Amino acid sequence: ARPRLETRDHYVFGVFAAPGYDGEHIVIDEVDVVMTHDVVVTVHKTARSRAAMTFDAAVATAGRTGVDPGQALFTIVDEVAERFLAMIDRFEDAIDELEDHVTDWPRAVIRTRISETRHDISHLRRLLGPTRDAARRVIDGRVELGDVEELFPREVELRFADAYDKLLRATDALDLTRDLLAGVRDFHQAEI
Repeated sequence: ARPRLETRDHYVFGVFAAPGYDGEHIVIDEVDVVMTHDVVVTVHKTARSRAAMTFDAAVATAGRTGVDPGQALFTIVDEVAERFLAMIDRFEDAIDELEDHVTDWPRAVIRTRISETRHDISHLRRLLGPTRDAARRVIDGRVELGDVEELFPREVELRFADAYDKLLRATDALDLTRDLLAGVRDFHQAEI
């Protein structure tokens, strides 16, 4: 699902996708959110991996009774941003390992690992941009429900700004990992 956050008639609808790693592959945990001034309803679709556990906790915290709806949504978005940063750390480790063994490992293994990592980076880029845009919509005030009561008070908007900064850092870091991987690929091709 493509991440988004938008105002509908009398509620806000959102879709968020948080990346994780199950030991072999990237898994995507999805949470859909419907919220009003009084209530937050989440529908959590997960791959049931170890990575899903932290996201489960964030969704459970957001869905508790008595939690301010804007703060509840921030909890989810902040966990999504953290998960992107964690995946980028994993990519950097994988690229470091490739750099260390580019001359030792068989060519087919190097080629496969480069291809899989490049594919995973591209997949995360398709999720990261819309997630960043959704957080920005809250900061800009484009996601609100009428003029009666703010859904996102100023302090919650400031927290969303922090999450947005994390997502910007993730975007920059993902671009850097893509460049590092291209360097490994170029070196590998030169060796052949």
